[in-house]
Amino acid sequence: MHLGFLSLPWWGYALVTLGLTHVTIASVTIFLHRHQAHRALDLHPIASHFLRFWLWLTTGMVTREWVAIHRKHHAKCETPEDPHSPQFYGIWRVLLEGAELYRSETRNAATLQRYGHDTPDDWIERNLYAKTSTTPSAKPRKTRTARSSTASGECCWKVPNSIAVRPGTQQRCRGMDTTPRTTGLSAIFMRSTSG
Repeated sequence: MHLGFLSLPWWGYALVTLGLTHVTIASVTIFLHRHQAHRALDLHPIASHFLRFWLWLTTGMVTREWVAIHRKHHAKCETPEDPHSPQFYGIWRVLLEGAELYRSETRNAATLQRYGHDTPDDWIERNLYAKTSTTPSAKPRKTRTARSSTASGECCWKVPNSIAVRPGTQQRCRGMDTTPRTTGLSAIFMRSTSG
């Protein structure tokens, strides 16, 4: 069977599809969730841009939009303002129409301004990635961070409506473990913090 530019057996196409899907899922987990939204790990700039480019190319996701919606989800968890709460939208709608719920919330410029801070704002983001998005143009709001200590004396950087945990600390943020991980695929992309 010959489909496209590669001559593979049917199971070869299945493996390629699974492999590419895995890279996309890992990109969401490592880049969008751990690196951008929670600041729980530090990526090398080359790895960071590869994952950002891959997500834009394969899903059309814009970093600022995904991060803003995810941060709002944590800030407003299980309330009517939660962009994708199964308690308010129903589990089946969240599972089957999750992308549409995200797309709908990206049109809320207030969400992007309030929660989309500290995401890439370089030339390629403004002139390529964000221009292909369906959302209105919203300038990122300048925010200030403040250094503070937790009850146990650990240091973290508080950013409005989120917590960016300094690597090496053990902290829980709104019920989520934000301990930096350096295992599996994330270890390959992590920038060395020693030295």
